[in-house]
Formats: sequence, structure tokens, C-alpha cells
Amino acid sequence: MSDDAQLLRAYAEDGDEAAFAELVNRYIQLVWGAGYRVTGDADLARDVTQAVFTELARASKRLSGKASLSGWLYRVAYHNAAKIVRASVRRASRERQTMEMHYLTSQQDCDEPQIESLLRALDEAISQLGQAEREAIVLRFLRRKSLADVGAALGLSDDAAQKRLSRALDKLRDHFRRRGIGATGAALAAALGAAAGQGCPAGLAATVAVSSLAAAGAAGAGASLGTFISSLSNQLAFMKTKLVVSAIALAGVATPVWIQQNNLAGLRAENGALQDQVTLRERLKNENAQLQSRRYVAEELDGLRKDHRELLDLRDEVARLRASQTQERAKLEQDLLAARIRTEEARARAAREQAVVEFKESQEHIVEDLKQLGLAARIFANDNADRMPASFEEIRNEIGSSIKEEDLERYEFMKHPRPVTETEPQLILFREKTARQNPDGGWSRVYCFADGSVQQRASATGDFEEFEKQHTAQDSASAHKP
Repeated sequence: MSDDAQLLRAYAEDGDEAAFAELVNRYIQLVWGAGYRVTGDADLARDVTQAVFTELARASKRLSGKASLSGWLYRVAYHNAAKIVRASVRRASRERQTMEMHYLTSQQDCDEPQIESLLRALDEAISQLGQAEREAIVLRFLRRKSLADVGAALGLSDDAAQKRLSRALDKLRDHFRRRGIGATGAALAAALGAAAGQGCPAGLAATVAVSSLAAAGAAGAGASLGTFISSLSNQLAFMKTKLVVSAIALAGVATPVWIQQNNLAGLRAENGALQDQVTLRERLKNENAQLQSRRYVAEELDGLRKDHRELLDLRDEVARLRASQTQERAKLEQDLLAARIRTEEARARAAREQAVVEFKESQEHIVEDLKQLGLAARIFANDNADRMPASFEEIRNEIGSSIKEEDLERYEFMKHPRPVTETEPQLILFREKTARQNPDGGWSRVYCFADGSVQQRASATGDFEEFEKQHTAQDSASAHKP
């Protein structure tokens, strides 16, 4: 069981008002600070503080099992303060402050006006958090507990507590952004530190403790006063004053009036001196809180700078990896392009070689066909008094099945002005109907002569007219001209 739970149970079960006074003294600054930031008025903050601890006294039995009161007290303080603000006539003033905050958020530097604008909206933002995240923010920043203490209070490990705090801070920044308030990490850290450093008025703890117990219906006014005086004496023991004697003298209702009158002036002077000491103590406490806040802000800024440096290092590493990846990708693309070029060249080379093979095979087939035609023509001439055939029909029987019908369509008789005889071996008898283009770009045509020989002719342009003219028969009239 935590120390807070033990104190609250002591009051709830045994009526130990000293325990309750210790809780008030422990949390007075947290509650008053929240009330003051929301209302913007010290008197209203005092009323909020009074109401919160009165509610704590009334709900002590129900809350005695809580491990930590920070979150509950903060939530009740904020809601009470917000209720007062909504019911007050300061609505117009708060609207003006909202406009000012919109202007201040246009500045990116972590200056005092920006921190003030964040402070005015801080508690509203914290109240929007879930219970677990609000508890973590209050313990870590407003009560300045260590990360280990936060984890212990929430039943979490240090890492889990840090993650919960990080999520809560992100939600606070999102809340401010939706409100149009720019909140950098440094500004938010400074605002939380300033909120933790806001001190409550001197002597407020003692006043609130007594008033809360009275409002909660604590039994026995005299016993309550005696218990409170004892608690107050313990709290101010370091001052080495005679406040206990004064309080006992004031509490002794049976003391004669004339003794009280004689001591009244001395008690007032002594109480004034004590009040000055308390004021000085509170001022020193506030100054110490401000110093602690500045140190906390400095530590947070150092952490942010470290995170920023790590972020820059990570960005450099990412840029280096991306550059390396780009270089590797470019090299792979070059290699792929070279491979594609080699593949295309190989395909083209294979296609040329295949074309050469096919052309050669076709050439051999044509030469063989024309040899068969020449042989058939010579057989026909032997049977027809050396007269060469004039059509394929005349040598159909001689050809037989040696040449396919579709292949025969590729050849034609050479046209002569007169019939050709076997005694004119230099004359062309058959030829390909059309010239064929070679794989190297030239042209080729195969001819069969009257003596049965076969010749393949080549031409760069595909013009075989001169060759054919030399091997074409002349008509009889032209042959006998002088």
C-alpha cells in the first residue's frame, strides 16, 4: 500500500486529521496550480482548492484504496475550475486570450508569450487525456516524480511508463494543433515545467485543511482544532517558534479572558513574525521550484537536441543507403541493357545464320529441280528429232513425280522468238519466275540451259536482263542479216 493510501485510510477509518493535513500539504501546490491556470484568478483558485479537498475528505473511504491520488485530485481540480470559469463573466476575456494564443502560435521560438499561451490551455488539454495518461503526466511533470516513481505508482516498468508519457505528450501536441496553437517539444516542456513551478499562496495549506475538515463534517470542533494545531506544529517545527504555545493558548477556552488579553498583543507580533517566515519560506520554495523547472527544461532541451542529432544521423544514413541503392540500380540496369543487347545481337546473328541455311537449302532444291527439268527436256528432244519442249505439258510424263506440282509453279520456260534445239546448248531453256534476295542483300536467280546444265547467277540490283539477252535465241530473219 502506498504512503498516500495509508494516510487517507488513517483519516477515513480513524479520523486522523493530522494524516489528512499531511495530504493537503503534499498536494496543495498541484491542486492550486491547476485551479489558478484555468481560472486565472488567485481567489477563484483558492475556492477551487477548498472545494477539491472538501470533496477528498467526503470521499476518503471510497478513495482509500487508490495507490496514487495525483490523477484524481488533478481531475477534480480541473473540473471544478472549469465549472467556475463557465459560470463567470470572464468568457469574453477568455475569448480575447484565445485570439492572442492564435497570434502567438505563429511564432516558432520558445519564448515567454508562447509558454503563457500554452499554460492557459494546458489544463484543458490534460483533462482530455485518458485516466492512465493523465495520471502519468501529472506525476512526471506537475509533481516532478522520477520515471521510476511514475512506473511504480502506475504499476509499470520504466520503459512502459516512458512509452505512456510519450503517447500522452503526442496527444497534448495534437490537442494544441487542433486549437490552432503551435506547440514545439521545447515549448511544451517549458510550459509543463512552469506549471509545476507555480506556487500557492503562503499558509493556504493550513487554511484549506481546517476548512475542508469542517465542511466534511469532522466530529468535535475542539478535537479538530487541537489535532490541526498539532499537525501545524510538526510542519513548522524547523522554524523553532512558539506557535504551539500560541495555538494552545488560543485553544484553551477555559483560560481567563484577562490572561488572553494580556497575551494577545504578543501572540499577534509572534504570529506576524511567523507569517513573515512562512512567506519567506514560500518565496524560497517558489524560487527553488522555478530553478528546478529551468533545470528540467534544460534537460528536456538537451534530450531534444540529442534526438535531433540522432535524427540527422539517421537521415544521413538513409541518404547514403538511397545513393548506394541508386548506384546499384543504375549498374544493374546497365548490365541488363548490355545483356539485352547481347541477346538481340545473338538472335540477329542466329536469324542471319538460319536465313543463310534456309537460302542455301532452297538454292540446292531449286538447282535439283531445274536439273530434273533439263533431263526431262533432253529426253523429250531425243524422242522428237532434237526439238526442245515448249511447255510443261509436253514433258509431264518425263517429269513424273520427281518435282512436286507446287514447286513446278516456281519455274517458267524462257521465251524465245523461235523454237530451241538441242544443238544450241548456250540458250536458256528454264528459269525461276522471280529472283530471290540473298541474306546479304543481293539477288539470285537459277537458269537451266538447253544442254541440261544449271547456273546460278547473282546481281546486286536484281537486274538479270543483260545476261538473259545474251542467252536468248535470235529469230531467223535477224540471224541471216548481213
